[in-house]
Amino acid sequence: MKKRTAFKVGLAILVALFVFTAWQAPEALPSIGPTIIIMIGTVTVGYQGANVADNAMKGKHYRPELDREAPDRAGAA
Repeated sequence: MKKRTAFKVGLAILVALFVFTAWQAPEALPSIGPTIIIMIGTVTVGYQGANVADNAMKGKHYRPELDREAPDRAGAA
């Protein structure tokens, strides 16, 4: 699973949990809501941190020769 997909799924689940709680048990929202909001922030910061770390590793191990176009292998069997 890609980072982007994991972020979108996690965020959608947390938002759905918040909406479901507000709909089904609005009296519990003051005690549960702030935790869900903090989790949404944590997921967002974690996603950004993972992207920064990924870009740092790509930059550290960058090899210009890998950027050159590969020969066409369509005819190779």
